[in-house]
Amino acid sequence: MREWCSFFTALISVLLLLWIFASRPAIARDNTVLFDFDGDGKTDIALYRPGIWTQTVRGTSHFYVRNSSTGETMVIPFGAGGDRPAVADYDLDGKADVAIFRSWEDTLKVPWEASDYWIRYSSTGQTEVIYHFGYGTVINRNFVEDGRPELGVFTHRVLGDPTDPCYIDGFLLASGINLFQKDITEECSGGWNRRMPALGDYNNDGYSDAAIFVRNFVVRGSSYYEIWPSPFVAGYTEPPIVRPFDVELIAPGDYDADGKTDLAGANIVQGRYRWKIEFSSTGELWQLPWGIAGDKIVPGDYDGDGKTDPAVFRPSDGTWYIFRSSDWGWEEHQWGLGTDIPIPEPNSF
Repeated sequence: MREWCSFFTALISVLLLLWIFASRPAIARDNTVLFDFDGDGKTDIALYRPGIWTQTVRGTSHFYVRNSSTGETMVIPFGAGGDRPAVADYDLDGKADVAIFRSWEDTLKVPWEASDYWIRYSSTGQTEVIYHFGYGTVINRNFVEDGRPELGVFTHRVLGDPTDPCYIDGFLLASGINLFQKDITEECSGGWNRRMPALGDYNNDGYSDAAIFVRNFVVRGSSYYEIWPSPFVAGYTEPPIVRPFDVELIAPGDYDADGKTDLAGANIVQGRYRWKIEFSSTGELWQLPWGIAGDKIVPGDYDGDGKTDPAVFRPSDGTWYIFRSSDWGWEEHQWGLGTDIPIPEPNSF
C-alpha cells in the first residue's frame, strides 16, 4: 500500500511540474542585442562618443558604459572618428562586446565596396577585424545558424541615375564565408515613404526576423510593419505579415515577456511622446506618455525582469529616463553628452 501511495504521490508531483512548465511561455529570444556589458541580465546605460573626423585627423572614439551590477563606469577607447558602433554579444559569453563598423562610403562612390568590422571580444580581450561586403545601417543579430550574431547591414541602393528617386532596400548578412542577400523593395516614389529596420523575434524561435517599418510622411495613419518570420530566406519574397501601426518613432521589444517582439513606437502629441505598445500575448494596446520631442528612444530591459522597459535619452541635458516594468516606477540618470550615441537606440548604428 505504501508503495502505491509513493507512486501516486510521485506521479502527481510530476504532473504538477509538467502543468507549471506548460503554462509558462517558452522563451527563446535572441539576447545577443540585450546590450548587457557586465552579464547580469540587465541592459546597461551605454554611450558611444565619436572621435573628431577631419580630412587630416581621425580622433579616438570611446564607449562609456555604466554597469548595472556595480554602478561603476567603464571608459573604453575603441574606434575612431567616422566609425559607427556595432555592439552585440559576438562570443556568446552573456556580455556585450564593444565593436565598430568602419565604412568607406564617403570615399568610395560605388555601393557594395569594402567595409570592416572591428570587434573586441569580452571573453578574451582580443580584437578581430573582419571584412564586410557592403554598407548601410548596422543590423548585427542572430538571423541564421549557431546563435552568434551575423554581420549585417540594411542597404539603400540607388538605381541608375542618382537624380532619379528609384532605389532598392534590403538586408545583407555575412556568416563566415556565407553571404545572404534579401531585397525587400524596389521602388520609385517622391520620397513620402521611409523604410527602416524594425528587427526582433516576432515568432519566438530564438532567431531575429527580417522586419521593417514603413513610415508614410504624407498620409497619417498609413504607416505599417512588414515582417518576414524566420527562417531567413534570401532573395525577394513578399512579406507574410503586414501590420498597420500608426507611430512616428519605432521601439520594438518584448514588453510582456512572452518571448515575442511586440509592435511598439511613439507619436509626438503636443510636444510629448505618447508610446503605443501592442502586446503579442493578448493583443491589448497599451499607451504611455513618456518623453518629449527631441528625446531619443532607448528601450531595453534595465531592471532584468524579462520585459522591455520604455526609456528615452534626452540630448539637451544628457539625461536618461527609464520606466521600469517590474514595479511601474521610474528612474533618471544624468549621464552623457548631447552628441553621444546611446547604444540601445534602434537604428542608431
